[in-house]
Order: sequence, then structure tokens, then C-alpha cells
Amino acid sequence: MSDKKRVSRSMRWLRRFCKTAVNWVSKLFDQIVYNKRASLAVSVMAAVAICISVNFEDLSAMFVNGSQTTLNVSGIPVEVRIDEEQYKVEGLPNTADLTVTGTPADIQVFRSQQSNVTVTANLTSFGPGRNEVPLTVSGVPDSLSVTVNPESCSINIIQKQTRTFDIKPELLLGSGQKASDFQTPVLDQTKVRITASPNELNAIRTVKALVDASGQSGDFTLSAVIAAYNANGDKITVTMQPQTVTATVKAAQKEENPNG
Repeated sequence: MSDKKRVSRSMRWLRRFCKTAVNWVSKLFDQIVYNKRASLAVSVMAAVAICISVNFEDLSAMFVNGSQTTLNVSGIPVEVRIDEEQYKVEGLPNTADLTVTGTPADIQVFRSQQSNVTVTANLTSFGPGRNEVPLTVSGVPDSLSVTVNPESCSINIIQKQTRTFDIKPELLLGSGQKASDFQTPVLDQTKVRITASPNELNAIRTVKALVDASGQSGDFTLSAVIAAYNANGDKITVTMQPQTVTATVKAAQKEENPNG
């Protein structure tokens, strides 16, 4: 058989194969397009393929790179260790944030025990003045790594001082009452010792014993709370000794009618 005949026969076979393949693909396409079940199956397979391709990096990070995951925890209260009767601390944040890293299983266990976590600023070894102090974390399992933000903070430790102030009674009246209904309250103590920072002590303008007369109509005695105020009338939070005094109040004497 000559070479020309072999080539001619091969070409005829190739044309028949291509025609058959095209017809088969065409019929398969028609079955998929016009068959609901087949269309649904193809759609599902396409969706799965897309999801796998989109999340391939995330899946590989979880199953190939040690299955590490990260949990951010914000707003953990900062506990301070210091003699608060002797010192005042300025510049310490109220809360701190944590970044916890570990396996998904360990992170899940940590979630259930998260209330045991504490962030502490231990100032017992620091003296008065400016200090850079670290924040430490406890209550996190050893299987997890944790970082705290901020890791440290610049604070000012101030030595408190104590001064003695005079106490003035202030009568608190209720609805329908008048100051003229009562005599000036008499206190069993007229002095109070206040311990605070020098700036707080200098800001105190008056110290009052708050005598609540609401609901009273005659003589009465009660325990009056002591409060310190600045020049704007704002209450200042300080340590007081004593915190209350006993106040005795007499009703105002009614004037006698000489014509009665």
C-alpha cells in the first residue's frame, strides 16, 4: 500500500472520529441543559469546585501549617498590686487586650475558662515617681501562647499624705420642708483626717456632713456621711477617718402667740 493511500485512510478515520465525538458531546450537552437533575448535579459540582479553589489557602493553613488559630480577647480588667492606703497610681490603664494562639481544640477549652484570666500590674517593688512597669497574664494554659497589649505602661506612683479638715453640717431637705423647720445640726465630731495625693488634698475646698432630713418632722438623730468637695462643687474620692459622724437635729421652736 502506497503512502498516499495510508494518509487518505487515516484522514477519513480521523474525520469520522471527530464527527462522532462532536455528536456525543452535543447530545450530552442537550441532556444536561434540558434535564433538571443533571443540571442540578453539574451546578453542585461547579459550586464545590469554586469553594475549594477559593478556600484552598485557608484549608492548607489549618491542616498543613500546624492547625494554629488566633483568638483576640479585649477588655480584661487590670489589677494593681500596691498598698493603696499609702500610694496613688496614675497612668495605669483600666483594661488590657490579649492575643491568644494555639490549636482550635485548645482555644475552645480556653473559651470556657476565659473568666479565670487576670492581667496584673505588680507595683510592690516600685517606689514613688515615674516607672515603666510590665503587665503580666495568668490563667492561660501552657499549651497556648499569649501576648498582652499594652505589654508595659508608664505610670506615676505618688506618696499619699494626711491632713485634718473641719466638717460642716449640711441639711438635706425633702419635699415640702424648709430650712427654718429645723435648728442647725450638731455633730459629735467636727474634724476629719483625709488621706490622698497632694494634688487631691490641695483641691479640697469644703468637707460636709450630709444630714438627710427628708421625712423628718421633729427632733431626730442619724449617721451622716462625710464628703469632700472641690471649688466647683464636685465630689472628690479620698480616704477619710471617720467616714461618718452622728448628727443630732432639733425641730425649730415655734414662736408663742402672746395674744393666745
